[in-house]
Amino acid sequence: MFKAILSDGDSKQNEAIALTLPCNDNDSAQVLVSLTMAIANSHVRTTLDKPYVPVTVFGAWFNILRNPRMKNARVPILAPTDSRCTSQAGPIVCPWAEVLALESLKNQDNSVIGQIPSFYWYPHSLILASARFVLSPEYRQYHSARDQAEDANVLLSIIAPYAPRDPLPQNHAAENPAYQRVVADFAKTFKINELHLQREANLEGPIIENAYKTLSSVKKCRP
Repeated sequence: MFKAILSDGDSKQNEAIALTLPCNDNDSAQVLVSLTMAIANSHVRTTLDKPYVPVTVFGAWFNILRNPRMKNARVPILAPTDSRCTSQAGPIVCPWAEVLALESLKNQDNSVIGQIPSFYWYPHSLILASARFVLSPEYRQYHSARDQAEDANVLLSIIAPYAPRDPLPQNHAAENPAYQRVVADFAKTFKINELHLQREANLEGPIIENAYKTLSSVKKCRP
């Protein structure tokens, strides 16, 4: 099915076809995500341009993340962009992408944390939410002590890039207590910087709110 659709170089027509597919559960949602992402990448290969993903597709991804019937579906965060995003030779900053990442965090998907450094400008709302998630008791319900330490180290390198820090413990079991030291160090640094991050997130607030409103207007895959 993918080859038949992608063989047509008209990305807008292909997206329209993809959005007629069912979106009822994890499996059907993941098919829709995979196909729309493939269409965006195909557009890049054929036009030598950056990916273009319209609001109808971004909104469908947003709705998938918010739909309890599709909690295990995963959507791309940074790969796609649109004309309202600012790109500087690669990495992308986009409020739509930040909103998708924020929604992914609510589904306990910690994979978005490793993508934060790829934003051209740091998304402060996402950094703040990620730090609070990593330090919350909820985090350990879904992820290991090693995961927590790795995510803490990513955020530490963003929040305090020049602060000295010990290397991440190596060759330890996933639940080894040695990882707690890394998380504790990050917690101290975050506490010092939390107010500044909150101020920056507040300044970003109207942009994020507008992105939520825009994506919420799309009906496809709504809960």
